Amino acid sequence: MNDISRQPTDETDTDIKDVEEAWRANLVKYTPAEWLAIFPEAREFIIPKLRELEFQMRTLEEEIPKALHGAKKFEDYWFIREVIGAFQVTDLIQLKKEYYRLKRYLPQIKPMNQISQEQIERARAYPILELAEAHMGELKRSGRTYRALCPYHDERSPSFYLYPGTNTFHCFGCQKNGDVISLTQHLLSMNFVEAVEHLTI
Repeated sequence: MNDISRQPTDETDTDIKDVEEAWRANLVKYTPAEWLAIFPEAREFIIPKLRELEFQMRTLEEEIPKALHGAKKFEDYWFIREVIGAFQVTDLIQLKKEYYRLKRYLPQIKPMNQISQEQIERARAYPILELAEAHMGELKRSGRTYRALCPYHDERSPSFYLYPGTNTFHCFGCQKNGDVISLTQHLLSMNFVEAVEHLTI
């Protein structure tokens, strides 16, 4: 009886690789300007995403040295260092790759409604606590932070933290984080420009 579940040969594998390489070689390579022409709606998401990536990178850049320093007191420091490298450092590298990939699109994004960098900075300085008190449920103080139910996902116990000192937020449940502008976008269903204008009225 013939075995119909015959395993692929090396020759078959080579053919598949050749086809894949030919397909990749013929892919159309668009410039950032061409991508934005094809997907103009991406314009309003790029800057907020860059801000979110900046926050995540900054957090990891602060956490990694602390973790390495704290691990030195353990005998298996070398192992902990390898774990940190395999996870946190790898995550940081991936975040930076994504950040610099998106940053290539910035020169192609013309100011929308003529909002200025100064206006964006003023919006970013709007107290995140005031925004949360006006548009979220009960806030519970926890030291220098405030806890609340996360507006990004359903939960029963508060895992959403507000940091008035840095005017940012982080959810330990869904891992969503950002600043007062991105939170305004979500709570009030606004795009980036609308959120900036709302916070600087």
